[in-house]
Amino acid sequence: MSVGGNLSLSALKGYLRGPFLNSRLERRAVDDVVRDVRVKTSGPAAPIGSLSGGNQQKVVIGRALMTTPTSCSWTSRPAVSTSAPRPTSSS
Repeated sequence: MSVGGNLSLSALKGYLRGPFLNSRLERRAVDDVVRDVRVKTSGPAAPIGSLSGGNQQKVVIGRALMTTPTSCSWTSRPAVSTSAPRPTSSS
Protein backbone atom coordinates (compact mmCIF):
# COMPACT_ATOMS: atom_id res chain seq x y z
CA MET A 1 0.00 0.00 0.00
CA SER A 2 1.22 3.50 -0.75
CA VAL A 3 1.86 6.26 1.77
CA GLY A 4 -1.04 8.30 0.36
CA GLY A 5 -3.42 5.33 0.32
CA ASN A 6 -2.52 4.48 3.89
CA LEU A 7 -3.05 8.07 5.02
CA SER A 8 -6.44 8.53 3.42
CA LEU A 9 -7.81 5.07 4.22
CA SER A 10 -9.64 6.01 7.42
CA ALA A 11 -10.99 9.28 5.98
CA LEU A 12 -12.17 8.10 2.55
CA LYS A 13 -15.80 8.83 3.38
CA GLY A 14 -14.94 12.53 3.54
CA TYR A 15 -13.68 12.49 -0.05
CA LEU A 16 -16.79 10.98 -1.61
CA ARG A 17 -19.08 13.09 -3.74
CA GLY A 18 -22.07 10.83 -4.14
CA PRO A 19 -20.72 7.46 -5.28
CA PHE A 20 -17.51 9.02 -6.68
CA LEU A 21 -14.17 9.67 -5.02
CA ASN A 22 -12.92 13.26 -5.31
CA SER A 23 -9.28 12.33 -5.93
CA ARG A 24 -8.13 15.95 -6.17
CA LEU A 25 -9.45 16.70 -2.67
CA GLU A 26 -7.95 13.47 -1.33
CA ARG A 27 -4.55 14.19 -2.92
CA ARG A 28 -4.51 17.73 -1.50
CA ALA A 29 -5.32 16.45 2.00
CA VAL A 30 -2.61 13.76 1.78
CA ASP A 31 -0.03 16.31 0.63
CA ASP A 32 -0.98 18.60 3.53
CA VAL A 33 -0.61 15.83 6.12
CA VAL A 34 2.72 14.63 4.68
CA ARG A 35 3.99 18.21 4.99
CA ASP A 36 2.42 18.91 8.42
CA VAL A 37 3.71 15.79 10.18
CA ARG A 38 6.97 15.94 8.21
CA VAL A 39 6.93 12.46 6.72
CA LYS A 40 10.18 11.94 4.83
CA THR A 41 9.09 10.20 1.64
CA SER A 42 9.73 10.42 -2.08
CA GLY A 43 6.01 11.07 -2.51
CA PRO A 44 2.52 9.83 -1.68
CA ALA A 45 2.86 6.99 -4.21
CA ALA A 46 5.88 5.52 -2.38
CA PRO A 47 5.27 2.14 -0.72
CA ILE A 48 4.71 2.44 3.03
CA GLY A 49 7.30 -0.33 3.55
CA SER A 50 9.99 1.89 2.04
CA LEU A 51 9.78 4.31 4.99
CA SER A 52 11.78 4.10 8.19
CA GLY A 53 9.96 3.01 11.34
CA GLY A 54 9.73 6.59 12.59
CA ASN A 55 8.20 7.82 9.35
CA GLN A 56 5.75 4.91 9.37
CA GLN A 57 4.68 6.09 12.84
CA LYS A 58 4.20 9.60 11.46
CA VAL A 59 1.90 8.13 8.80
CA VAL A 60 -0.17 6.43 11.51
CA ILE A 61 -0.49 9.74 13.39
CA GLY A 62 -1.30 11.55 10.15
CA ARG A 63 -3.98 8.99 9.34
CA ALA A 64 -5.61 9.66 12.70
CA LEU A 65 -5.40 13.41 12.16
CA MET A 66 -7.09 13.11 8.75
CA THR A 67 -10.26 11.98 10.49
CA THR A 68 -10.43 15.45 12.13
CA PRO A 69 -10.43 14.29 15.74
CA THR A 70 -11.74 16.60 18.44
CA SER A 71 -9.05 15.45 20.87
CA CYS A 72 -5.95 13.26 21.01
CA SER A 73 -4.45 11.39 23.91
CA TRP A 74 -1.14 9.59 23.98
CA THR A 75 -0.66 6.48 26.06
CA SER A 76 3.07 6.83 26.48
CA ARG A 77 5.60 9.60 26.23
CA PRO A 78 8.63 9.05 24.04
CA ALA A 79 12.01 9.27 25.72
CA VAL A 80 13.59 12.41 24.31
CA SER A 81 16.70 14.11 25.58
CA THR A 82 16.49 17.89 25.49
CA SER A 83 19.93 18.49 26.96
CA ALA A 84 23.08 18.86 24.93
CA PRO A 85 25.66 16.08 25.20
CA ARG A 86 28.31 16.67 27.83
CA PRO A 87 31.76 17.47 26.51
CA THR A 88 34.39 14.87 27.26
CA SER A 89 37.65 15.95 28.80
CA SER A 90 40.78 15.00 26.91
CA SER A 91 43.06 15.02 29.94
